Amino acid sequence: MLISFILYLFQELIEKMNNLNVNNFILLDLLKVGSKEGFHNIYNEVYDEIRKKFPNINLIIGGGVKSIHDLVLLRKKGMNGVLIATAFHDNLITQKELRDFLN
Repeated sequence: MLISFILYLFQELIEKMNNLNVNNFILLDLLKVGSKEGFHNIYNEVYDEIRKKFPNINLIIGGGVKSIHDLVLLRKKGMNGVLIATAFHDNLITQKELRDFLN
């Protein structure tokens, strides 16, 4: 039920903003920022559904990145970017891993 409600709110917002030619969005889980818990959470379904419904928007995800594996997972899900501040700052994602991932 909660997921359906969250998905509904995101979809409504994205549709309205997209009608105003806004097509860059950041979905940030504020409860997970800095937590380093990874992206295996209840919002995976929300991210998947938003990507399916809005394939042409730029979607950046943030909150809880734990390792380079999260970046791989989110790339496979079709996300355009990931906020990695804490994971990078705490060296959970190294410069080398990031360079390799981007190349």
